[in-house]
Amino acid sequence: MVAKGHDFPGVTLVGVISVDGSLNFPDFRSAERTFQLLTQVSGRAGRGNQHGKVFVQTMSPDHYAINSAIAHDCHGFCTEELKFRDELDYPPFSHLAIVEVSGNNEAAVESAAKKTAADMSRQKRILHLRVSILGPAAAPLSILRGRHRKQILLKAKYRNDLHRLIKTTKDSLELPSTIRLSIDIDPVDML
Repeated sequence: MVAKGHDFPGVTLVGVISVDGSLNFPDFRSAERTFQLLTQVSGRAGRGNQHGKVFVQTMSPDHYAINSAIAHDCHGFCTEELKFRDELDYPPFSHLAIVEVSGNNEAAVESAAKKTAADMSRQKRILHLRVSILGPAAAPLSILRGRHRKQILLKAKYRNDLHRLIKTTKDSLELPSTIRLSIDIDPVDML
């Protein structure tokens, strides 16, 4: 509640319990979200004339997101985060898409996901596209509303390559009617 921006007068002590849950979330933006959370929370303790304290419980006290938030060092955080994203080719250094294959039958989903990834690899070679194809792998929430889910992550330096691969794959791919294919370009989260 405190992190949501509500002003509670008289708050001088804030504790963040197990910030590692946010930091180790399976999403490349987890450090950014953790930094944002800690920065917001620390701004809520000790407003006005009162001094405030913030306690952070973590197993990763040396992580740059935590240290940067504690030091109120936005520039330092951005420098480290951009270095991390550049090394692993995440936005803003690339464009992403998540192709999700889902269905009620786990074996059928596994087969369809492998077929989709193979077709993408074939289309990539034929069209000479510069796209990295990662997966298929189980989605972080591998079963959602009774449906098994597999994900294929696509990374490309050029948005046009990403769109061409997705379009040609959709046009050529034939999957059983029990299988659902969904595509999220520039996903907000990786779940």
